[in-house]
Amino acid sequence: MRFLLDQNIDARVVGFLRAERHECFTVAELGLANARDDEVSVRAHEDRAIVVTHDGDFSRRRIRNTYGQHLWLRCREFDAIEVLRRWLPTIESEFAQQKDLVLAISVNGVKVYPPSWK
Repeated sequence: MRFLLDQNIDARVVGFLRAERHECFTVAELGLANARDDEVSVRAHEDRAIVVTHDGDFSRRRIRNTYGQHLWLRCREFDAIEVLRRWLPTIESEFAQQKDLVLAISVNGVKVYPPSWK
């Protein structure tokens, strides 16, 4: 799988995802550090990548108006790797089945938000 990490994701997450044999890049690497959220979503969709973010406002907009694949890390930044490690098989399975989907993950579980447009 391919992941596009938003600017608020700890840089160690890149190493973790690459060690798990996923392609991973950051908005900064793509010259999108100052891009609007919608631009990040469009670029991820074009690159067939999953947006990964801690940004609740960004994630809630994608829940209301689903576009592409979006992973909302609902945990503290320094807990991100542990939460990803715990739920990675579920994340991989869910995103493999749905082209447009939002997942929210936390220490307590995974919440699936099916496509919506409001």
